[in-house]
Order: sequence, then structure tokens, then C-alpha cells
Amino acid sequence: LVGNNSSKTKSFVAEAPAYVRAMANDATVTLTFIDGKTYRHEFQYGSGYLSSSSRSLKLPAGVSSITVTDYQGNTRSIPATR
Repeated sequence: LVGNNSSKTKSFVAEAPAYVRAMANDATVTLTFIDGKTYRHEFQYGSGYLSSSSRSLKLPAGVSSITVTDYQGNTRSIPATR
């Protein structure tokens, strides 16, 4: 809520960002965008301060499909929610 002395109170709704969270055996995620471009992200263990980073990827706008590949080469699709 935002209040202003000379105007009415306004309310805003913040949209929570969508994430792909890696499972224990996931190695990479491939994002395919609406325009056909692809982006591949590797999930790493032990990066960041005291190896405490999360194994997740914030989804950018315009993603049409998400494919996750595990360390054994198996793939699975996740619905693109944004």
C-alpha cells in the first residue's frame, strides 16, 4: 500500500519471479525462448560464499519450453509458467 497526502491510497501487487529449482541429480537446464533462441545453464554444487548457493535459475520473460537434463543424460520437461 502506498499513501499520499493529496491523493487516495493505492495498492500494488508484486509478481513473484518464477524459478527452476534443481533436484539432486540435475546437471543442466535448457531454456527455449519464443523467438527460437536457446540458453543452457549448468547447475553447480559448492559455488558462492561457504558453498551455500542454491541450485536454481530465475526464469526470464519469453521462455516457451524448459528441459532439464540429469547427470545420466535423462531429460524431463517442465511447463513454462511465465
